[in-house]
Amino acid sequence: MTSSKPGTFSKGDPRINKAGNLNKQAQAWSILFRNHLAKKLLPEKAADVLIKAYHRGQAWAIDEVNSRLMGKVTQPVTAEQNVTYRVIYEKPAKDKVDANG
Repeated sequence: MTSSKPGTFSKGDPRINKAGNLNKQAQAWSILFRNHLAKKLLPEKAADVLIKAYHRGQAWAIDEVNSRLMGKVTQPVTAEQNVTYRVIYEKPAKDKVDANG
């Protein structure tokens, strides 16, 4: 699934490199390292590290805690062309009673 504009990415785009700008061997090592780290790291210890960094005022920890507690910030959606919406209201039949009387 590629984006309609050259140079832009969309979710699921195969061009996205989740390991950063690494060659194939370094990328494979990075993925393997992260998987082993995730297996060995206890969530309680990771949470303690995060909490201590948060209390020290480290920006990365504050961002992480805020995104975990409040969710990610939504990104604005912009369109490069005008979009026309058409709203159709159908009046209910006289024999049906709606909530508005």
